[in-house]
Amino acid sequence: MKKKVDFISLKICREKTVEYESKGITNPDRAFEAISNIIDNTDRECFGVIMMNNANEINSFEICSVGTVNMTLAHPREVFKGAILSNASKIMLFHTHPSNTIEPSQTDIDTTKELIEASKILQIPIIDHIITCERGYFSFAEHGILFGE
Repeated sequence: MKKKVDFISLKICREKTVEYESKGITNPDRAFEAISNIIDNTDRECFGVIMMNNANEINSFEICSVGTVNMTLAHPREVFKGAILSNASKIMLFHTHPSNTIEPSQTDIDTTKELIEASKILQIPIIDHIITCERGYFSFAEHGILFGE
């Protein structure tokens, strides 16, 4: 007996465009500036990915997950899907903290560590993880957490 299987093709759908300074993202301040243009302060945690080329210029971005007031899901499958489809050579993670607590939780650190391991297999480096809130931002790389180890 023959079974039918789906033949699929994947396409990127451009939902909207956002303007930002076309300089490459070379430090957390520039990353925060770009993220602020992408997403405002929210009442729920949002987890996103900025996809970049070799010159650290943004190709695209995606909000992968919208959660609750104090948590969101960041599954590797969802985080890297957009990066693969947009041919990103590297990515930067970001998520919001509506509680206005800027420091990462242990869950934030553990999730980032898991995503870094996945990035090694996929060979799409994660260059930073930025937490944003009304008070500003927290850069994992700038604070030496998981990056540069």
